Amino acid sequence: MAIGALPNTPNIVTLAADPVHRHVIDSMAWSYSGVPTGGGLQITDNGTTIFDLDITVAGGNTVVFRNGLGSTLLGNAVTVTLDAGGLGITGKLNVEWHDENT
Repeated sequence: MAIGALPNTPNIVTLAADPVHRHVIDSMAWSYSGVPTGGGLQITDNGTTIFDLDITVAGGNTVVFRNGLGSTLLGNAVTVTLDAGGLGITGKLNVEWHDENT
């Protein structure tokens, strides 16, 4: 899923709670159009932060989770947030994931 936003607006991808699946993040790619002020990337599992990365440079990068980064339980919602980049800075976020039944 790819998300683009207006300048100085966070990008949020929410994988809704599903009682029969566990969400697993495979990779994330992001970019900022300029040097962000307070840039960052977080993943929460049912409201608990399980990944947190500060981003201090312009341009793009990728994180690949070799074995996937999964929610702890079936039915947990997972949220990926790319923080707002600052005045005049646009951020873009791409998230690849799959769901598991067990």
